[in-house]
Amino acid sequence: MPSSSSSPNLSAKGNGEWTRLASLDLFRGYAVLGMVIVNFVGSFKCAPRLLKHTNDYCSYADTIMPHFLFAVGFALQIVWNRETRKAYSSESLGTTAFGYRISIRCLRLMILSFFVYVPLSPLLQGATWISSSYWLAVFKRDWFQTLTHIAVTSIWVLPAISLGWKGKMLWMVLGVGVHAVLSQWFYFDWVHASPTGIDGGPLGFLTWGVPAITGMLAFTSWTEHTQQFGLSNAGVLLGKWLLAAFGLMLVGYGLSCGTRQFDRDEDREVETFRLAEPPFLPPPSRDHRVWNYWMMCQKAGTPSYQFFAAGFSLMVFVGFVWLYDDRGYGCPPLRTLGQNALAIYVLHGFTDSLIKTYLARDAAAMMVIAALLVQLAILYLIARLLEYKRWFIRL
Repeated sequence: MPSSSSSPNLSAKGNGEWTRLASLDLFRGYAVLGMVIVNFVGSFKCAPRLLKHTNDYCSYADTIMPHFLFAVGFALQIVWNRETRKAYSSESLGTTAFGYRISIRCLRLMILSFFVYVPLSPLLQGATWISSSYWLAVFKRDWFQTLTHIAVTSIWVLPAISLGWKGKMLWMVLGVGVHAVLSQWFYFDWVHASPTGIDGGPLGFLTWGVPAITGMLAFTSWTEHTQQFGLSNAGVLLGKWLLAAFGLMLVGYGLSCGTRQFDRDEDREVETFRLAEPPFLPPPSRDHRVWNYWMMCQKAGTPSYQFFAAGFSLMVFVGFVWLYDDRGYGCPPLRTLGQNALAIYVLHGFTDSLIKTYLARDAAAMMVIAALLVQLAILYLIARLLEYKRWFIRL
C-alpha cells in the first residue's frame, strides 16, 4: 500500500542526510520477519532445507543475519556523518568521544546478549565456576550469537568509519585475510570441533565486517551522489548499488568454486577448475565432498558466504529504497517491526520456545504454519504497542 508519509525518506536538503530512515526500517523489519520465520520453521522436520542452516551452502535462512550487519554498518555511517557535520560546533562529540560512545553501547549489547543466550541454570547451581567445558561452550558457542556478533563487529569496523572508499575496502580485506590465515592454521577445524561455534565463533567479526562495511560504503556512495546531483538521478545511484551487489555476489560465488577441489573423486586424474553449485542449491553430501573453507558456511563465517550475503543484502536494500523512495510504496507492518528490532529479537526467543513446547518436531506443515502465524501476530502486536507508545528500545 502507498506510504502515508508525504515526504520522501531521503533528505530534501540534498546533503546526504536522511531525515527519516523509513527505507532502512523497512529493510530491518524484513530481516526481523525473516529471522522469526526461519528460526521457528527451521527446527521442524517438515521445513524445506532452504529454510534451515545446514552450513554447507547458502540457504535462504543464511541470508538473514547479514542483513542486520549491513543495516548496522549503514546506520553507523549515518551517525558518523552527522557528527562530522557538527565538527565546528560545540555539539560535536569528536572522534574519540564518538568511538567511546559506540563502544559503550556495544558493551551493553554484549551484556544483554549474555543473559539472552547463556544458560544460567548451571551457573546458579554453583557447579560450573570451575568447569572449563561450561565456559568453553559459553565463549565458543552460547554467547557468540547474533547480538554479540553485531556488538563485536561494530567495534571492529569503527576504525574504518572515518576512512574513504579505499580505506574501508582495505579494512574489509584485512579482516578477511587475517581470518583466512587463522582458519588455515587452526580456526576452521576449531569452530567445527565440539562444542561447535555459531555464526563464525569468537573471531567471526573478521568476516562479518564484510556486510557491515558494505553498508558503510552504500551510505558513503549516497552522500557522494547527493552532493554531486542533489536528489535527482536516483536511478543512477540505485543502478550503481545493483552493480556493486552483483559484483559482491559474483566474488562470493567465485570463491566458493574452490570447494570443487575437495570433491571425493578418486577417478579424477587432472585437477581442473570447475564451477560450484549456485547459491541456494544444496551441494553433495559429505560422502562426496569434504567440508572446507571455500564453501559458503555461516557456521565458519567463510569469505565466500560473507561476500555473497553482503551483495544479496545490498540488492534487497535497493529493492526497499526503490519501492519506498522512488515509487512511494511502503509496508507499515515491516516498518513497525524494524523500528523496534532489538525488542522483537529478544522477545521472539521467548515466544518461540513457548509455542514450540506444544508442537512435536514432526508436526504437520499446516500446524507449523498456524503456530508461526500465532507467533508473528503476538510479536507484531507488541511492536505496534511499543510504536503507539513511542517506546523505542535502544542501548
